[in-house]
Amino acid sequence: MPLGSDLAGTGDAPGCTSMRRTGFRAYVAAAFAIAWVGILLVMTSTGPRVVYDAPPRSRYLVFVAMLAGPTLASIGLTALFDGARGVRELASRLGRWRIDRRWYAMLLVAPALVATVLGTLALGSASFAPAIVSSSSPGTIVASAAIVGLAAGLFEELGWTGFATPRLLGRHGWLRGGIELGLVWAAWHGLADYWGGAAYGSLWLAHFLEWVVALTAFRVLMTWIYAHTESLFLAVLLHASFAGGQSLLWPAAAPPRAEILWYGLFAIALWLVVAVVARPRCAATRAERRRPMPGDAVVPDPMFTVTHAMTIEAPPERVWPWLSQMGSDRAGWYSYDRIDNGGRRSATRIIPELQDITPGDVLPAVPGARDAFVVASVEPPRDLVLTVPGRGGAGVIMSWEHLLEPLDRRRTRLIVRGRVSRQWSRMARQAATPGRGPIFIERVYHVLGRLPRWLLIAVAGPGHAVMEAHHLRGIKRRAEAA
Repeated sequence: MPLGSDLAGTGDAPGCTSMRRTGFRAYVAAAFAIAWVGILLVMTSTGPRVVYDAPPRSRYLVFVAMLAGPTLASIGLTALFDGARGVRELASRLGRWRIDRRWYAMLLVAPALVATVLGTLALGSASFAPAIVSSSSPGTIVASAAIVGLAAGLFEELGWTGFATPRLLGRHGWLRGGIELGLVWAAWHGLADYWGGAAYGSLWLAHFLEWVVALTAFRVLMTWIYAHTESLFLAVLLHASFAGGQSLLWPAAAPPRAEILWYGLFAIALWLVVAVVARPRCAATRAERRRPMPGDAVVPDPMFTVTHAMTIEAPPERVWPWLSQMGSDRAGWYSYDRIDNGGRRSATRIIPELQDITPGDVLPAVPGARDAFVVASVEPPRDLVLTVPGRGGAGVIMSWEHLLEPLDRRRTRLIVRGRVSRQWSRMARQAATPGRGPIFIERVYHVLGRLPRWLLIAVAGPGHAVMEAHHLRGIKRRAEAA
């Protein structure tokens, strides 16, 4: 609001959601069945041991069995659910390489983190030196890492990203979908990589849990990237950089306890990257700040203008219901409820009786108010302009516009602009609803209204940014969970 658990929502039709859930479950069952049956058939002939301790022929056969699972499951189920057209679409995503170059920079994340962690630890112990440094034949290691990484990337991602990820993104946001798929992906790896636990002895469970944490973090990162690019080609390269980078840099001389240390730090570092890179932001681009918007004419000569924006992983039709029901004594403002909603919790569901919104409707700014935001114009599911009328014929003193622009069939850019008239300070000094004492936000307005303009902008700007960022994240979280 500007100066002035699972969440239910509209989502897709129940049948579409059911089909996505059925398709994902069928894929997981098929990928596990094909891969694990093949691994068991190979490994029972060599006795319980970790794959990397097995004879070369067995290691090769286990690798083939692993990769067959997601590949065959994806192609087979795509043909079953979507027919020949679905298989062609899968192939087209595999060839989608013309994407913004900044996404290719993400290929360096995993190798850079491994190198940083090992390089730091190697300052205290030579056992953390990467295999390529200590090896007498680095060329062989590079070739092996490239082959393993690309093979794993291509054949695994045909399933995990080609089939499973789009279905999860149809039901959840990238974070929840990435975590769900990451846990499944880590569990699927477990039989081959931890067969018998011989490599780590009593520490095998600790290392396996670190492995789960690391793989889940990287899968979340991959899901976030795919949600923005829809490039299966990039997913293959990301997987290759993750697997190949570790094969290249793995400290061959590190004892089990040392490996627990460095891999745990690597897992933590991956989650830090997820937190920093994929955190929702509300900063508008320069073009968005300068562009004209339909509601600008409501306050033609503003004291100041503030524009924020956020990308939402949902189409406009799924975002709009959350906008149309905003307001105190309605669904709330999805921000800090103790501050701007009288302590009442904002709604976490779509409220059907609040969806019919028309020009002239009043959306109370605070509980119990009879004025505040008035709907100036509404264009579902694209644009909503709210205004704050001044008292005593002062005209409109503020406009607050929410504009929804589709980026593609799955993503929407929510652009929010507030324009404050030069008459706002006078009204803020009088802020209070007759019949009760002022609530917290009205007290804040009362103080701000007495400040000089330059100080008002300096003080109110950061506070407004914090409140509106939480408002946008509240909308984003609800729409993506629908």
